[in-house]
Amino acid sequence: MKNNFYKKTNINIYKVIQDLFDSPKKFPKTTVKISHHGYGICNNVYFINKVFFGNESNPNELDKAVGYFSDFSDRKYLAKEINDLKLNHLLEQFNSIHQIEQPSVVFLEPDYNGGMLKHYFHFIEHLIGLWSLIQSNNIDPDKIKNVIMLGGGNVEQNFAGINDINKHLTKALFPNSNFIQAKKFHEICDNKIILFKNVIFSDRTAIHQESPKNISKLNKMLSMPANFISHDDMESFKDKILDYFNIVVRKRKIPILTYVIRNGDRKLEENLEKDLFDEIKKLNKFRVQKIDFAKLPFSKQVQIVSNTDILFGVHGNGLTHLIFLPSSGKVIEIFPDDVHHLDYRMLADLKGIEYTGLDPIKGIYSRKKSYNIGAIGIPTKTIEKLNIPEIIQILKNI
Repeated sequence: MKNNFYKKTNINIYKVIQDLFDSPKKFPKTTVKISHHGYGICNNVYFINKVFFGNESNPNELDKAVGYFSDFSDRKYLAKEINDLKLNHLLEQFNSIHQIEQPSVVFLEPDYNGGMLKHYFHFIEHLIGLWSLIQSNNIDPDKIKNVIMLGGGNVEQNFAGINDINKHLTKALFPNSNFIQAKKFHEICDNKIILFKNVIFSDRTAIHQESPKNISKLNKMLSMPANFISHDDMESFKDKILDYFNIVVRKRKIPILTYVIRNGDRKLEENLEKDLFDEIKKLNKFRVQKIDFAKLPFSKQVQIVSNTDILFGVHGNGLTHLIFLPSSGKVIEIFPDDVHHLDYRMLADLKGIEYTGLDPIKGIYSRKKSYNIGAIGIPTKTIEKLNIPEIIQILKNI
């Protein structure tokens, strides 16, 4: 398989660390077991001073080191960083090299984009790809030793997310792991050399570099590697979270429609929303519940959506919860006019459930049209006009 997981810099750092050659220490050769457009599994990856690199030469030497990736915003600086490695006490440090034997998971975002790791949907992009790799390669998630969040430089950020969503997701999938944020990781590794024996990577920048045109159009990490993520992977992901919270999915005599309440500007105008739900009520077909997820603990949010039949709302982070819908679940997403994004259509496609996205006036976006359009517009405005009869017809057909 072609190892296209990273943009290799092909940096020969023989002169930089030639003093190490007399060391009896061996430098295990780096191998790439599998790679999928920014997601990959590697053995024997080295980390020094904020840079990951691999040894592609004889284990007794280190004369063909290849720069792989780091949490820097622009990989063109990677060569400079490797060649600027400080040699003070390097030999001594290598003799006491710290090896991490158990598998580690590493999330990589560029420094300028580190906040992506706090964002629920973008964090899910990382997790789904990583989970699929772990499942397809028969890695026991209970044996993952570290989950390392690299992005945002040395600024300490709350990667746990709102209502600790990201922290709960990580703990549910990797229950025995240490959750390590960027600043702490750099403090631990300062002036040290660490050898990861088994590491599972998710790297947004690698995807941007491999296919910048596709990424700029679709604007999502999952736009490239979706073909290796199966419906079964999505179901096992969901089941792992439900088990973590001991959630029971109950049978429902009447389908439940859950509407995601949004605050701020991006929402339905108040009277328009009232008119819409007056019409939905006339259908006498669903039990309707309006939920402000931001006010609820994550366990309650998951419990609600896992017992929902239709998840409905204006484009926003709450629709990420569609991953917890039953396999028969459906999603309806309303965009502000002249705005379109693929976030939740892609998640629904990966999960294999029915999705309907629509412009408030122009109507339904077909799947083909959605992927042709990609990401357009900034979704910040309130929706003041809506084709309510079209939405009612969609609901009648369900």
